[in-house]
Amino acid sequence: MFLLVYIGKAHPSDGRQSHANVRQKVLVKQPTTFDERVTMATATFAKLDLRMPSVIDKLDERVNRACNVAPDRLHLIGVNGKIIDQGASGPRGFNPAELE
Repeated sequence: MFLLVYIGKAHPSDGRQSHANVRQKVLVKQPTTFDERVTMATATFAKLDLRMPSVIDKLDERVNRACNVAPDRLHLIGVNGKIIDQGASGPRGFNPAELE
């Protein structure tokens, strides 16, 4: 089973904004409440037509920190909850075939 983990914005408009986001008019502030993050994640899932099971990391970024998921990483998690394999940093390191 694959599970998408939605984490904090990598390049928020009120933080480390990227030039590409400015050019593409992707100007989104970092959510300051969990409800704001849920709203943003839900809109993102809908816009990208994501239909895989998804969860949303809390504002403390516990999952992000524990698994080092940013940016764009694939992890293979064993039934015991431990990381078996961690893909390279994305987006260039995002390689589903390698994980398979």
